[in-house]
Amino acid sequence: ITTLNEFDTDNDTIDVWYSFTTDTSGVYQIHLQGFVDAGATVAIFDDCDTTQMLSLGYYAQDDGEISPYSDQLFNFMVGESYLLRVAGLTDYESDFTIRLSYVGAPLVNDRCEDAIPLTPDETIYGSNVNATDIEFSSCGYQGNPHGVWYSFTPQVDSEYSITTTEDQTLDSTLTIFADCADTTVYDLYLTCEDDNVPADNIIQENITMEMAEGLTYLIRVAGYQGKEGDFTLNITPTAGRILVTSFTGNGAISPNGASMQTAEETVTITATPQE
Repeated sequence: ITTLNEFDTDNDTIDVWYSFTTDTSGVYQIHLQGFVDAGATVAIFDDCDTTQMLSLGYYAQDDGEISPYSDQLFNFMVGESYLLRVAGLTDYESDFTIRLSYVGAPLVNDRCEDAIPLTPDETIYGSNVNATDIEFSSCGYQGNPHGVWYSFTPQVDSEYSITTTEDQTLDSTLTIFADCADTTVYDLYLTCEDDNVPADNIIQENITMEMAEGLTYLIRVAGYQGKEGDFTLNITPTAGRILVTSFTGNGAISPNGASMQTAEETVTITATPQE
């Protein structure tokens, strides 16, 4: 079999297999040494049905050494048995060593299904350190692994700006999906951003897009070349808005302030235009 057919450039058909059963649930690091002239893959399965891959680590060759972002992370469950498949890229053959090490408990938003909900104009302080999620796509280099997940459901149709600002240890990718099922299909995302121009040496990624009221969007922050670190995440409407500073009367104002419903004939609204 080959596990890299999405890339149409690499074959990894010459393989060997290992089994692993853990006595402790949590995140494990899979460290591979060898394959210095070509690179390698480590694929994880829960049985010999090779069409159902759980995770794929892409170990790149870099100047005669396996690159430092090659340590794959995976969340193993206690008592479960897993199969690990090791193969060289371009059918390269090599001696190697492989080691599994316990890292710690998984992050709460490690999976798309556990995405943390966002609200507009809220600053989220996040980290992708020890994130096990890996989603192969053309957004970022070599799969942009170590992703964490957030969700956003607009209360009004509008254009929104999603921005990450990172510390100097993390160069992120930012990807938007319509559904968690789409993350299993190569390049089936709505939009993505990588390598936005830094400002004042502060790394930023930004996506601006129209979002529909009531639809839930999945937002993934991951590491370019597997980098890990801390970041802030913001989502902000870009359309013109008003800030309601006082309201007299019975009723309700819509979230964007464009319309209102009231039970009285007379209401007083004080508002300030917002850019």
